[in-house]
Amino acid sequence: MAILTLRLLGRPQMFIGDQQIEMKSQKAQALFYYLAISRQIHSRQGLAGLLWSDLGEVAARRNLRVELLKLRTVADDYLETSRDTIGLNRKSDYTLDVERFEACLHGHEPSFAELLEAVNLYQGEFLEDFHIRDAPLFEEWVTAERERLSQMARQATLRLVEYYIQQQAYDRGIEWVNTLLKREPWLEEAHQQQMRLLALNGQRSAALAHYEIASRILDEEFGVPPSDETNALYDQIESGAFEQEYSPLAPRTVVASDMQSAVQAPPFQAPAAQLHFVGRQEELQTLQAALTGEKRARVVALVGMAGVGKTTLVAQLARLLREHFRDGVLWAYTADSEPLDILGSWAQALGYDFSSLSDVENRAAALRGVLVDKEVLLLLDDVRSVARVRPLLVNGEAGVTLLTSRDFDVATALHAHIYAITEMTPQDGEQLLTRILGEERVHPEAAAARQICTLLQNLPLAVEIAAQRLRSRPRRRLADMATRLQDTQERLDLAISDRAVRTSFLVSWESLDNEQRRIFALLGLFEGRSFAAPALAYIAELDLYTTEDRLFTLTALSLLNEEESDDETAVRYRQHPLLADFAREQLGDNRAMALRLVHYYLSFAQEERMNYAALQPEWENLMIGLQTAHALAEWQVVVDYTETLTEPWFTRARYAEARHGYALMREAAETLEDKHTLVRCLLQWGEACIEQDDYPEAEEKLQSSLKLANELQDRQAVAQSKHFIAKIDLDQSNYQVAKEYLDESRQLLSELNDLPGIASTICQQAILLYRRGDLSGAQEYCQQALLVQRQENDLVGILPTLRLAADIALEQEELDSAQEYCQQALTLCQELQNRGELAATYYSLAVVARHRKEIEIARNYAHEALSLLRVFGDRKFQAVTLYEISRIATLSNNLTEAISAGEESLALLRELKENFNIVYVLRHLGELARQSGNQAKAHTYFADAHAIGLSQQHPLLATLATHLAQLEDATVV
Repeated sequence: MAILTLRLLGRPQMFIGDQQIEMKSQKAQALFYYLAISRQIHSRQGLAGLLWSDLGEVAARRNLRVELLKLRTVADDYLETSRDTIGLNRKSDYTLDVERFEACLHGHEPSFAELLEAVNLYQGEFLEDFHIRDAPLFEEWVTAERERLSQMARQATLRLVEYYIQQQAYDRGIEWVNTLLKREPWLEEAHQQQMRLLALNGQRSAALAHYEIASRILDEEFGVPPSDETNALYDQIESGAFEQEYSPLAPRTVVASDMQSAVQAPPFQAPAAQLHFVGRQEELQTLQAALTGEKRARVVALVGMAGVGKTTLVAQLARLLREHFRDGVLWAYTADSEPLDILGSWAQALGYDFSSLSDVENRAAALRGVLVDKEVLLLLDDVRSVARVRPLLVNGEAGVTLLTSRDFDVATALHAHIYAITEMTPQDGEQLLTRILGEERVHPEAAAARQICTLLQNLPLAVEIAAQRLRSRPRRRLADMATRLQDTQERLDLAISDRAVRTSFLVSWESLDNEQRRIFALLGLFEGRSFAAPALAYIAELDLYTTEDRLFTLTALSLLNEEESDDETAVRYRQHPLLADFAREQLGDNRAMALRLVHYYLSFAQEERMNYAALQPEWENLMIGLQTAHALAEWQVVVDYTETLTEPWFTRARYAEARHGYALMREAAETLEDKHTLVRCLLQWGEACIEQDDYPEAEEKLQSSLKLANELQDRQAVAQSKHFIAKIDLDQSNYQVAKEYLDESRQLLSELNDLPGIASTICQQAILLYRRGDLSGAQEYCQQALLVQRQENDLVGILPTLRLAADIALEQEELDSAQEYCQQALTLCQELQNRGELAATYYSLAVVARHRKEIEIARNYAHEALSLLRVFGDRKFQAVTLYEISRIATLSNNLTEAISAGEESLALLRELKENFNIVYVLRHLGELARQSGNQAKAHTYFADAHAIGLSQQHPLLATLATHLAQLEDATVV
């Protein structure tokens, strides 16, 4: 028996095994939830009264029988019923989050691990957003349970936060208080904890400011001022009572048990299992051996015609192999999903955030580093292009990749071990038909059943669609379906395999009513991409309820598949590629409907452009909307799309999409003869190219924008163009050219009184002076930039300026100043929850601590930085940080750690071809080798560094030559 999983804390969810169960009847759901929570066997009379208190006993019990029948169709094994009673079968295999939540907190003093488990289980209020308006007694029971469980969660969270305070893990404490305040903003005790935590974490100003927030909320909610206890806490913080408890020199660490509990379960992303999977036992056994045996293949391909059941077989295999791949199972539909997005979603599933890596090559390399020793099964569905899929082959030696394709040549080019998948056997075809329709319906018409399967070539997709059509028409004879299939096939002039599938499609299509046909045809607009019901509702000009109802019907007929989105509360849909092609044919060239798709996704982007979680599952549809607008010559819409998406493109590092979008925008602007829009387009295009280090194209676009901006006398655009051109020259060490552009840009921005632009340009001028060795001038410019940024409250801009100021202070050997700048940056990072800048700040603090000879503090900061950088996949910064760790270990005479970190840094830098930094690491490793007495190895390191440095005129050349001469002299002696 499969495990029943009930999640009732938050929006209710029910799973049997890996499959989520959706019950359409709210009363049936209510009945099951009540039985699960109450832990009792109930009389039918009592349950009928609970749910139908407004009806007489006879009518109420009749309704109960109907709802119980609905419930038993999906959960009969988990019920205990008699003539007079109903209950949950407590001996069945089930898990219930409420039971586990209560077990963590009841009857004893909960441990830290139990508290953490309990608050993680509490995903929201009991049966969130679930209401039975015509069952007041049930509603009263739910309300009481909600309050009881809410109080337990509240107390557990407060106790957990106290534990974090004791462990000085203030950041984690702040996170949990914020979670509690989102649920219960009026809870004064939580506001007190927040004030204490902020003060203990060195954020005294933020703690005092939070008192004002608490005061306002208490006044709005209850019309009362803060309590005496809160006022006393404010006075303590204001007097500095908490400052002595705060040490800025050690990164806050979370206790080991917390870290262990926080480790997420291995991801399992396999496609949904088919309810009616039959046969294929020989294939399953062969493939299991191929994927898990001692001589297992690294890449395996299932190759066969469309509709033969490759994806269904993969879904079944994934569940059988789950225990063999302890680090997870990752899936992707490759036909229309961008490789960059697939890599990002896999990284996210593993607990990493690679959104800052804007190109496929770097993102793939970062993920390859994560998976190098992981036992992961990668599932690549519907592989059609070698070029698109090759970057997704990121598994290490311990992992396996399983792909499906229709093309033997593609599988061969990917060096896959190929397994040909053919149609089902006649026996399996009949078994599939029987599984869906039932023995009692198929057996009397066995000959017709065999004829249906033969006509459909025993292709699983075709047989299932025909069977579901018969299931929806319980009075129709199988012989009638066979006759209709025969007639339809004779009308089709197609190859035999195509004809089998198309016959099934046509019969189902012709059986739909006009409204269902219209909805099915409109699905062709999505061309097999994932979509949500609101999009189709807008296109079809229907309300959401009606649309969902019609999608449900198509899903029941196997003409559409439901899938889970990243947001577990939102249902998304996807069609099989063959069905999507068929739907597109039925739609034809329908400009009006294509325009409705365009306008829906433009409106969606405008409403959600700052809601990146909402945008994430829709990126493919958004880009299709933009491309469709371009194809339809809707030029102003193209402009509106690109300008709307510019901010999320840059924020989420989607630079490749941005560059494609700006190419379309340029054509639109030129057609509209809108030169001001063209300037903006070229500017943003150039900036996107800079972010991807494509300096030649960036220079071309920015010079074009500068020329056009001068023609239009658009001083703002002139200043911005010069600013970005200067960044290119600065990165390419063209310092004099960069200085001229920056000076001109700053002059224009000053005339325009553009303070944020001025501050940004001053920062670039500071970097220029720093690289030229003018430390005092660079520090002066940093202070000017900080002054403007603070005046404008540009918190995001302040962070890199503070770190630059710290670097300059270090070069000037002003360690106290460097420490102060870093500490300001650290406080700001925590307030903004900016983990990217936090990693950089930890690195800077490590360098400061090393200069102070505070070895353990330096080591802690460096490892904190490295942990975050691995999450982001920033390999270059990882290499730099590993070099720093090696230098810190050298100071503590830990040569083993120093050599290990240095070699890891060198390997990364060589992979990245960062020759300038390679010279530094080779010199350092040479010194370590000499220190450990290995003169030959030291000579090799120094010689390699010298050879690489010669081509760059590296500043270490003289030092390396001296080292080599010393070693050679020692050899002679």
